[in-house]
Amino acid sequence: MSRPPFVLDLAQASIVTPIDGSADSCATQIAHALQTQYDLALPIVRGGQPIKTQHAIALGCLANNPFIEQLYLRWQTLVDRWYPGDGGYILQAVARAHSITGSALLLGGSDTRGVAAATAAFLPI
Repeated sequence: MSRPPFVLDLAQASIVTPIDGSADSCATQIAHALQTQYDLALPIVRGGQPIKTQHAIALGCLANNPFIEQLYLRWQTLVDRWYPGDGGYILQAVARAHSITGSALLLGGSDTRGVAAATAAFLPI
């Protein structure tokens, strides 16, 4: 069985944040960087709200972002309060994350320090 290709058109992406607001500043940093460097205006959507774009950049983990929770329940990610641990982070590409063609980029962390580290690793885009 072949793997689906990973395609993420940032012009068709939303930034999906945790419901508790813990990564709002990271989402704002990402949106500002993409606007400044690529003239892209990505919407910021609170997890659990409908995503109106094909792709997503999701911040957080299983415990605080319903978008990531759905990926976790489908075995598409392992990011939760335990993994990657205190201050740790992951950058993970997920094909077919929320539709047959929609992909996601996870900037995952078990806590706010981890999400901030994931954001810092992603921002030199």
